[in-house]
Amino acid sequence: MQFYSQKNPKWSNLNLGDTNLKVKDFGCLSVCLAMVLNKTPDEILSHKELYDSEGRIKSYQQVADTFGSQLISEIPDPVIIKTTFDGSMHFIVRYQGQLYDPLSLIGKPLRDYKITSYVRLKPLTGGSMAGKLYDNNGQVWISYNGKKFYVEAPQDFGTETIIKGDAPGEIMIKRSDSETLVKEAVGGLQGQIDGLNEQIKSTTTALEACEKAKKDFQDLNADLLDKNKKLDELNDELIKESDEYRKEQEKKTKELEESLEKCLANSEVKPSWFKKIIEEIIEKIKERINYCVLRSSQVKGKYE
Repeated sequence: MQFYSQKNPKWSNLNLGDTNLKVKDFGCLSVCLAMVLNKTPDEILSHKELYDSEGRIKSYQQVADTFGSQLISEIPDPVIIKTTFDGSMHFIVRYQGQLYDPLSLIGKPLRDYKITSYVRLKPLTGGSMAGKLYDNNGQVWISYNGKKFYVEAPQDFGTETIIKGDAPGEIMIKRSDSETLVKEAVGGLQGQIDGLNEQIKSTTTALEACEKAKKDFQDLNADLLDKNKKLDELNDELIKESDEYRKEQEKKTKELEESLEKCLANSEVKPSWFKKIIEEIIEKIKERINYCVLRSSQVKGKYE
């Protein structure tokens, strides 16, 4: 059996029937049918008559008739399994005891699925002309690839079978199982490689965007640190100037007090009203200086 992923870009964006639903989102059953019926997903999807208006497979019997399979009573191997997870429906394939998840790029199940039922569709193998036989007035017909062929004296040469096709004289030779399987395996692996390359490309783009964002953040942080440094320098300068201003005002106040007291001491005429005026002037000057010192301290405290 050849594994196929619904995320493979070769068919991930194909529609289910005549709907706008994409294989990558809702095509798990179509891809599982491809695995079991030895087709590619695009071959299954090419039969739009199999899908209803909501992109669902109409009938498993119709699928069996289209591709030369049949519904059987026993559980086949490989078998399509209907499962549920988180309240949603999903289809996977079990082959030789191994589960294959079409949501995965490599087949490994992505979740712990709960099995609800089996699609008992007889598998088709590559390389042989096995299919549903039709008896038409004693003649033997075989269904292959959705077409009916009349078998005229079929002959087997090793693993190759020669049959006669629809057109008179047309001879069809089916390649051996090994050649078919190898080609399909290579095609499937290439599809997985293409899908992984797309993921690598998307991841690389995301990493580049992260690196750019990181650099932008580092540049912004460096700019903020530089501005904070300059602000600290300005704060230090302001505090220094505030201290110098306060000291200068205290010095001038002291000098003025000493001058006024000296003036009063040396004055021969010392009317009380004159002394009172001088004392008021001194108090006003002290109040103004104290206010300036207070404001200087407030500014200093704000930036310390």
